[in-house]
Amino acid sequence: MRQLVERCLQRFGFGVHRCRPDAFEVQKRLVTSPRPVIFDVGAHIGDAAASYRLRFPSAAISCFEPFPGAASQLESRFAGDPGIEVHRLALAASSGTSQMNVNSYVATNSLLPTDPGATRQWGLKHCETSSTITVETTGIDQFCKGHSIPRIHILKLDVQGGEYDVLKGASEMLTRQAIDLIYAEMIFAPTYQGQQPPGKYFQLMESFGYGLLDFYEPWRSGLRLMQADLLWLPLDTLNQTSSL
Repeated sequence: MRQLVERCLQRFGFGVHRCRPDAFEVQKRLVTSPRPVIFDVGAHIGDAAASYRLRFPSAAISCFEPFPGAASQLESRFAGDPGIEVHRLALAASSGTSQMNVNSYVATNSLLPTDPGATRQWGLKHCETSSTITVETTGIDQFCKGHSIPRIHILKLDVQGGEYDVLKGASEMLTRQAIDLIYAEMIFAPTYQGQQPPGKYFQLMESFGYGLLDFYEPWRSGLRLMQADLLWLPLDTLNQTSSL
């Protein structure tokens, strides 16, 4: 039956893809600006920023990382690249300060407290909190106004359950669709207190006229989808992607 369906789809010009495409290569195909503006929010030690630099040699990349240890590594790693700026800020819904939970595995640090069931869900103690620090926060709208940034070509989000608040802080930019592409981690399993369910993300993005292109890097435990990276586009752009 599957082969029959595939042959029918191919007869009408629809491709059938068995392999998951690489998310960064997909973004490279979608973004055609000669010098794109890229926000790497939750940059950690810069692996995503390095992937963007490889594919967009002339991009202006802003890395946002509030945890001092990781921010220092970012600054050292990209010290010779004037096109990459490191901001020791946490992006959120608004400007101010917040308590960051520092966990046993620093890549899981979050402004949100760890859910009591996180260890049971993941089978690891990576999210156990050892201390808290005070970090400065700002919203994307406020940051862009303060730095005269009219458009973001790629907004990458990996802030451990706080992606919804970051998007809320970009409501003005999203309303006028001044963000061309959003590549965001979404955690499905209960991991942080206050993380929003997937339905709220879909409602929020639809309210701004964005739709889901695809998801990448799914992590599963048994039959359960634990997390994945989602790529969102304005609907006008999304409707053109079937010909790419």
